[in-house]
Amino acid sequence: MKERVGGVFEVIRAASTSDADIDELWGRIQTEFRAVLETVVESIAAKRALARGLDVERATDILWSLSHPSLWQLLVRERGWTPDEYEAWCAETTCAQLLRPKKVPRG
Repeated sequence: MKERVGGVFEVIRAASTSDADIDELWGRIQTEFRAVLETVVESIAAKRALARGLDVERATDILWSLSHPSLWQLLVRERGWTPDEYEAWCAETTCAQLLRPKKVPRG
């Protein structure tokens, strides 16, 4: 998805600073994107799998930041990461930031 719409998001974000209607659109996009991610985080929290010290609000902020199209643009478009490299890094970093470590069974 980021490959298809990442550039469009950047255009909307840039135009939002000079046009009230586009600013409203950008705000709505951000709100809806975050709401979807909050649902994911709430599911993790319901399973008691969130990392210690994280609440739903903070965890959603972390997930929103890590999966935001702007970060994808920076790493893939600006820094030359491949989409697969970004996806692997994002998945690993998201798990490390949001999830409780797995308990290792005692042998």
